[in-house]
Amino acid sequence: MHMATLATGTAAGGAPGGAAEACLDRPLRLLLLDDSHFDTVLLEDRLQRDGLCYALRRVWDEPGFRRALADPWDVVLSDLDLHQIDARAALAILAQVAPDTPLIILTANADEHALRAALAAGAVDYILKSRLGRLTQALRLVVERAGLICRLERKRVVMARLSLDLVNAQEAERRSLARELHDELGQRLTALNLLLHRALPWLGDEEGLALWRTAEHEMTQLVGMVRDLSTSLRPPGLDLFGLEATLRQLLAHRFEDGPTWVFEYAGLPLRLAPVVEISVYRIVQESVTNIMRHAHARHVVVEINGGAQGDELELIVRDDGVGFDAPHWREHAASSRRVGLAGMAERVQLLGGTFDIHSSPGRGTRVTAVIPLQPEEPHHERRPGG
Repeated sequence: MHMATLATGTAAGGAPGGAAEACLDRPLRLLLLDDSHFDTVLLEDRLQRDGLCYALRRVWDEPGFRRALADPWDVVLSDLDLHQIDARAALAILAQVAPDTPLIILTANADEHALRAALAAGAVDYILKSRLGRLTQALRLVVERAGLICRLERKRVVMARLSLDLVNAQEAERRSLARELHDELGQRLTALNLLLHRALPWLGDEEGLALWRTAEHEMTQLVGMVRDLSTSLRPPGLDLFGLEATLRQLLAHRFEDGPTWVFEYAGLPLRLAPVVEISVYRIVQESVTNIMRHAHARHVVVEINGGAQGDELELIVRDDGVGFDAPHWREHAASSRRVGLAGMAERVQLLGGTFDIHSSPGRGTRVTAVIPLQPEEPHHERRPGG
């Protein structure tokens, strides 16, 4: 019959337990996976003599271990090899159910091969049952390590949020600058172009006409440059028509004179979160720029879909160009012309996604980004194919 014990211990003489308690401000929650009652008594005696404040529960088979993991634990202490479960199996279960919970091996024998395998599988430390004097120190170190990891994770989340806010601020600035270029400078250039055409009847000699034609050509070029710059800063169609139409327009414009291209878009909501739309647009924009500058490709395929479950956006950009040495692109991105790739990867990571590049010389390039969709997005409005 399966049984479990739940025990608590405090410092002898009322002394606090030290680092572990200072980190947690509560008893240390220990889950013990061991089938020896005698070893458990020795372990608790050691913890109490060391003044550790703890709450302990003992189980000794897989069903009991799985049930116990319904509750949170600070540390799992596991015998190396029980009759019904071993430490490596416990580590595998932890990886699925509670991946952040550390496990320390308790063993009566120093089987070097088994210990090395358990440590490689994810155990953070091991303690010989004949040398329990090191157990309390190991527990406190694990708790301190967990506290550091927790603080680092909180800081990482804050930094990611600040970075995302910076991206949004940059996009807002680009939108404002694009509007000023289009509405202010663009309109003034258009007005100057009209005045230039109104002056044409007053030009009577060939030299004056030649100068007028040169000025008119330069003015037309300048108007086009301002329009392209405005669109590059912030595509106006993104807010009006959405991601699909805007990307199709981008590809048609950039690949007007080749290479041939295919664009597929399916299985996604009609509109995505603004930060997702602009990030995907920038990734495709940078990919297209790299293809035009470096790839010398004949064929390009851009695929965007809702993923296998419809809860993510999967972007794939493929070309049959000259390729490059992709395995080391991250190392060389900051010091080479591939710096745009690092920017694409950072955008995706800020959105909680994954980014990868597969390429080799002479074999083309494949850029892949997977971005989770926000739960508040209107998944009921889906494009055909989803």
